[in-house]
Amino acid sequence: MCADLFRDFQFGLKLIQQNTGRNTFEIGPEAVQNPNKYLSDLVVASYGATTKVADARAAT
Repeated sequence: MCADLFRDFQFGLKLIQQNTGRNTFEIGPEAVQNPNKYLSDLVVASYGATTKVADARAAT
């Protein structure tokens, strides 16, 4: 059951790592209750972090 619920996590977390450099993740109860939404929110936030870094580099 867990393997099915969290099957996309390895790909999503790898994408977040590439976008942010982050390599540790705390998986709390909200991830267990709704894994797809939790991962989706993290991935979307990681793209926001990537944009902020790119904007900061462009400003210098």
